[in-house]
Amino acid sequence: MNFICNCQKDTLCRRIYLPSSKRNGLSEIKALNVQKINVVLLHDNYYVLKGLETLLDKFIRNIEIRSYESLKSLTKDNSNLSLIDLVILDIDIPDQKVHSFTATLKSQVISPPILGISSKNNHQTVKQYLTANIEGLILKEDHNLLGEAVRNLLNGKLFFSPNVITLKEKYSNTMLKISSREQEVIKMVCDGYDNLLIAEELSISTETVKSHKKNIKKKLGLKENWELVKFAKDLQLI
Repeated sequence: MNFICNCQKDTLCRRIYLPSSKRNGLSEIKALNVQKINVVLLHDNYYVLKGLETLLDKFIRNIEIRSYESLKSLTKDNSNLSLIDLVILDIDIPDQKVHSFTATLKSQVISPPILGISSKNNHQTVKQYLTANIEGLILKEDHNLLGEAVRNLLNGKLFFSPNVITLKEKYSNTMLKISSREQEVIKMVCDGYDNLLIAEELSISTETVKSHKKNIKKKLGLKENWELVKFAKDLQLI
């Protein structure tokens, strides 16, 4: 496979990647030129960072990795990310504006592909990647697909693991079932509103509120209000 990199030079740098022998389920990628493959890693767990470094070093030759444990340290570095070939980041880092970072990165004329890694196997993960505008996403349990994901992104392709695709389809199908009015009712139930307060807020009768709640639970296969609250949290409706 041929890959034209994003180097800002008068002449484009041509790279050829060939899949080779498999090591621990990861396909080695051989870069047949002298220029390094520049990768940025962002994860708030030091040991996970080191593990990713080891894996990448095993199946990508001639690689240069810059690792960061926070967005602050990454942005403070002032590196020219347009010269980076790939960004691999944890999209679940708490209290950090990962989505804003990816949006800023993607607004550049030349921006590297982004591979997200998530430890959360739920609807919330799907919503995050749908709004993050990234080229790839794998879950923690998809570690054996890291090599395939990296190879695809370096060659200008998208990569979402089968687990992520399943979550995406489940999320999409679920949201199609719930009307906008029903979503309003769900949010109010989660805020502790009783039927009377919901009726007053939405200018409907209490019987209509009861009907909405009954229909919502039937659509989602739920029985109790606490299950409805959990569902809303998973889909980030609250």
